[in-house]
Amino acid sequence: MNDIINDVTRALGRIDQRFYELPDIAFSGGILIDRDNIKQLEKRFMMEFSRKYTALMRDNGCLYNGVEYDFEIPKMFMWGKEEDFAIRETWERLNEKRDIDMIEYFTMLPDFLVHAGQNKQDDQRLIIEAKVNPNTSKNEVFKDIFHTFIYANKYNFQNNVILLINIELAKWQKWLLEYYKSYYLGNKNRWESIYIVNKKSYSAEIIVETIASFLLNKD
Repeated sequence: MNDIINDVTRALGRIDQRFYELPDIAFSGGILIDRDNIKQLEKRFMMEFSRKYTALMRDNGCLYNGVEYDFEIPKMFMWGKEEDFAIRETWERLNEKRDIDMIEYFTMLPDFLVHAGQNKQDDQRLIIEAKVNPNTSKNEVFKDIFHTFIYANKYNFQNNVILLINIELAKWQKWLLEYYKSYYLGNKNRWESIYIVNKKSYSAEIIVETIASFLLNKD
C-alpha cells in the first residue's frame, strides 16, 4: 500500500463503533424502503471518516499540500464531444434498473475526495465511493463500481477507493464478477489504482485489495 491508502486505513481504524451500527432496513419487492434514511446513515459515517482523515492530513501536510475538495461528474462522456460509447451504454443499462436512478446518481458528488483541482490530471490524489448499509443492493454496488472505473480512467485519480463497511467482501466480489461480464471497465492498466477497502464490522480487520487482483486473468 502507498501512503495515501495507509492513511485511509488509519482513519478507518479510528472510527468509533457507534458509526458502524445500523437499524434493520426494510425491502419491498427487492426495493429499498426509506432510501433517504440510508443516505443519512452513510453520510454520518463518511463525515466521521472525513474528520479522522483530515486530522491525518494535518499531520502529513507534505502529501496533501494545495488540495481542493470540489468535484463535478460531467455528462460529456455520454453525450458531449468526448462521448465514450461504453460509458453511455453502461449508464443507459443501469438506468433501466428499477431500484436505481442513474440521472440522480450521475450528478451526485463522490463520498470523499482529495485532489489539486479537476483539470490537473497529474495530481488527483484520492477519491472514495462508500457503502455502509449491509443490505445494499447489487445495483447500488454496480453504480459505485461504474463511477470508480470512470474516476480511474477519465480523471486519472491515483487512488480510487471503493469503501465497503458492514458488507461481506465475498458477496461484493460475486457482484463485481457479474458487473465485469457486461459493463464498462476502462483500461486494464488502470485497475491497479482501484482499491477495495473492506471492514465488514467494527471488530473486523481491514482488508485492502486492488480490483486488478479480482479481475485480471478472468478472460
